[in-house]
Amino acid sequence: MTSEVPERPPLGFSELPSSTKHPKLAEYRWNADVPISEPLQFSDAADGEFQVENHSTAVRYSDLLLEIAMTTAFASLTEGTNIFEAWDVASYLSFFALVWWIWASQVAYNVRFCRADWMHRLFVFLQFFVFCGLAAFTRNFDITNGIIDDSQKENAADTLAQQSFQDDMAVPLLKARNYRNKLLPKLNFRGISIVMALSRLLLLIQYSVVIGDNPGEDNQIVKLVLWFFPLFVEVAAHFVAISGRYKGWVRYSSEMISERSATVFVIILGGGLDNITKVFRYIVGNVSFGWQSLGAIFCGVLTFLLLFALHFNTPQPESGKPQPESSKPRPGSSKRMRVLGAFFFQFFYLSAVIINLEAIAAMLQAGTVGNGLGIPLQFLRETKSIMEINGFGRNLTESDYMFSDIPKQLENQGLGLGTILFHINFWIKNATNQNPPNSSLPYNSLLWYSEQIIETVLHNLDSDPDDNSLLVAKMNAFYYSSPLNHTLVNNQTFSNIVNSVIITKATPALWFYCSGGAFLVILGRLCLINQCPRGK
Repeated sequence: MTSEVPERPPLGFSELPSSTKHPKLAEYRWNADVPISEPLQFSDAADGEFQVENHSTAVRYSDLLLEIAMTTAFASLTEGTNIFEAWDVASYLSFFALVWWIWASQVAYNVRFCRADWMHRLFVFLQFFVFCGLAAFTRNFDITNGIIDDSQKENAADTLAQQSFQDDMAVPLLKARNYRNKLLPKLNFRGISIVMALSRLLLLIQYSVVIGDNPGEDNQIVKLVLWFFPLFVEVAAHFVAISGRYKGWVRYSSEMISERSATVFVIILGGGLDNITKVFRYIVGNVSFGWQSLGAIFCGVLTFLLLFALHFNTPQPESGKPQPESSKPRPGSSKRMRVLGAFFFQFFYLSAVIINLEAIAAMLQAGTVGNGLGIPLQFLRETKSIMEINGFGRNLTESDYMFSDIPKQLENQGLGLGTILFHINFWIKNATNQNPPNSSLPYNSLLWYSEQIIETVLHNLDSDPDDNSLLVAKMNAFYYSSPLNHTLVNNQTFSNIVNSVIITKATPALWFYCSGGAFLVILGRLCLINQCPRGK
């Protein structure tokens, strides 16, 4: 019985291969004039598919180099992007999508076609360059820049800065800082666009859109389309390559894909663990370190280990088990589609893992900052009480704190109680010399120095707020104003700063709950893709 000759694909670019044409195809490739590429080594599989043999050890070393480069890009992304609001998470995941897809598309190629020749080594070098280029443009990355109007926050920050910086020398410095803060996102977008154009030639058209001096809102939206549309096209192309019309051309090994997926999962876990252990260092160095802190460390490590265990104890795609002849997958079965679908669906799985790890680190950091804020607030309460007992115009002395642990806590933060009291006493004397005496000035000076203690504590805990945030503008306005300025230095503005610090540090921790739920749901869906339907 003769087999039917498969029809030609659309547009007639090539012919569909058949088992009888494999020797001619191999001979043609063997004699092809490609000086930097090795001749193809081939063998015929039982199902008639053309197989390409490679030097697996050398190829794995090249893959390892790419995974090291991805580690660098991922670590830079984690360091340079803060997760606070929903748009921050969107920026984080959109950049991760670019990094992940450069890796994933290379994996989809390497598991089937990569060989240990100089041509592929050259492409590994170029991809390594792409990852390093992406790592350089992660600082202050904001996907909404130029799209969402945040002029209200910027105007509020500028107003506070102008009120606190009154001298002629500070105003030009302020303008220069604002210019740099606005320029950096544009430089990031241009750099990312150039790097993605090097990685994907389909993106070359974006040069005329993104590299302009002042792109408008429409151009900013087009920029996102040009970044991500080729990504969807490439994903669709992989599914078309294994569809029924083209079956027999390309087969993806579930074992190799699972091995590479496990590697990138370990890379992401390593980056998340690095952030978590960084918080551990500041927990141990905190003055309030105790059993509660040890419990927080234990919970963080336990959550990390559970993520690890869930991933590596989840059933992988069916492979390696002997099956009866009737149940073995055929070239046109849905198993290849499931293997490839599970591989690409892992982006959502990895995204949930990343956000969950970042939320764990944020939760631990929020607890540490909360304990640290107890120092300035306790100093404020005790000093206010001493002022009320001593009466107006009486200087503060270190002996007033002889029964308090505040001197020791301030010393642990690198602050001396005597120095602080010297500055507060200066304003107490200033208040008594005024006519009439300013009874609120000593308390204003206490608020002013308490805010300096807050900044010191945040710096010691590596929890400084983002330079471009409204919180920094409020803190600068408070710091650079004199206690005589009752408009900017008062109890309300101080309370506003404390509340803003707490909200800024506590809000990212709330992503732990939604990311944890998303992780479990996506993991379950991934299992369904891998395991169902059975026997097909």
